[in-house]
Amino acid sequence: MTLNATTSLIFTKAKFKFGLSLAAAAILSACSGGGDSSTSTSTGPLTLNLNAAFNKYTIGGSSISGTISGYCQGSRVWTLGATSSGKTLDGKAALIQNEYELDTMAANSNVFCTNFYSSNDITKVKATNYYDPSTIVPISSGSTPPTTVYQNQVPLPTSVTAGSSGTWFNTITYSNGTPSVTSIQTYAVTTDTSTTLTLITNNKAYTATGNQLLFNQTTWYRVNADNTLTSLRKNIQITELGVSVFSGGAITKSGDQAIDEVYKQPFNSPTLNLNAAYTTQVKGGSTISGTILGYCQGTRQQTFTPTVSGQTLSGAAALVTNETETDTIPTSSNAFCKSFYSYNGTTSTPYYFDPTNVTPISSGAKQNGYPLGLVWSNQSAPPSSVTAGASGTLATYVNYSSDSRNPSGPTIATEEGSRTWKIVPDSATTLMYITTDIAKVYGTNVIIYTSVTNYRINANNTLTALYKQVDASSLATKDGLQTIYETYK
Repeated sequence: MTLNATTSLIFTKAKFKFGLSLAAAAILSACSGGGDSSTSTSTGPLTLNLNAAFNKYTIGGSSISGTISGYCQGSRVWTLGATSSGKTLDGKAALIQNEYELDTMAANSNVFCTNFYSSNDITKVKATNYYDPSTIVPISSGSTPPTTVYQNQVPLPTSVTAGSSGTWFNTITYSNGTPSVTSIQTYAVTTDTSTTLTLITNNKAYTATGNQLLFNQTTWYRVNADNTLTSLRKNIQITELGVSVFSGGAITKSGDQAIDEVYKQPFNSPTLNLNAAYTTQVKGGSTISGTILGYCQGTRQQTFTPTVSGQTLSGAAALVTNETETDTIPTSSNAFCKSFYSYNGTTSTPYYFDPTNVTPISSGAKQNGYPLGLVWSNQSAPPSSVTAGASGTLATYVNYSSDSRNPSGPTIATEEGSRTWKIVPDSATTLMYITTDIAKVYGTNVIIYTSVTNYRINANNTLTALYKQVDASSLATKDGLQTIYETYK
């Protein structure tokens, strides 16, 4: 269930058998080949050899362990053996790799979690993976009838920088000769440190019939200057349908569910002051610029001015900052991208914070005497002391809009959401601060978008914005679930 796994998580419901390939890696169009070098210069962006890093990771094997949290709770040890030369089941030359996994779940785990994390013997081969000996792309096992069939594979790029992205391959999984699941494997490379990059892989799996989303999985890796990969963490968004399928129909609760896996790193987590870093970021203002890639393309610059003492529109005391955003996206962009980003020029928006806790508060805007815009509640300032594993909720909100059916009447609640945060390992002196904004149709569990932003908490109690991932639902895009990345300079 990571970069180069062709994992056979097989479950059965209503004659659907899902052999889910959770492999994901990177490709840059029109690039291929091998080589071992990585280069960086002081005059240009950091450039690393993802092909060499992935090949080392695959051929040499790897092992990770970590914690499972969210909808499922427990721990996981996952090992990919070193590859050996051999043949597929239909006689084609291949590099062959065995996969092993040990899952230890909480005693009260539901049937979905015990099915999804079902390996209880680390010495037993869970799956066998096959790779092309020359290009190290995953290939089909050659079984008859077929299981998971790989298509449109392209060798990984030898040269990537922050902003590189693409599609590596797609798969079709068969059950008794009939297609049951399709998946799309994509990647994006974003900023990390002066000598490393972050590789973000994304895997979306759909039913072959009806093209209904089962899960959306994102995995993060560090691409090191010595052409190696370090597994960092994973997030799996399981849809309502996916929960039902993987539980064999035993669970039909509404709404998507999220699972996080965070992998242990070879250092002890530092203790840092998140409150000071967060407060410094808000009060002092910030500016980011970077690249938009994925479903939308372009560039973005966003500035928050330092806060000044003032009032909300309803007269409440507040710290006030103004956000200015300038986006440049192609004129050929679709309607969603043009509305999501400021296609028509620069926008400026005021935001208001509690003077004491520096948590977001409502603007006080009203229409016909009723609230308009975001109304915040359940605000809680981040703690002053955090280590890896800490988490919390910054605030929840309801968005009120005009009612076109009754313009002179009350506004209506159209959207609700929450902004949560968690801390994961980063280095011996820094932590990663990850904020997640999940927006839903008001009063339902229908997700409009999920926006995840990654910051580095530095030892001097400051934040560095690194990158953002936005998963926009079909309700928002009218074009299926789509992923957008922003990588910041």
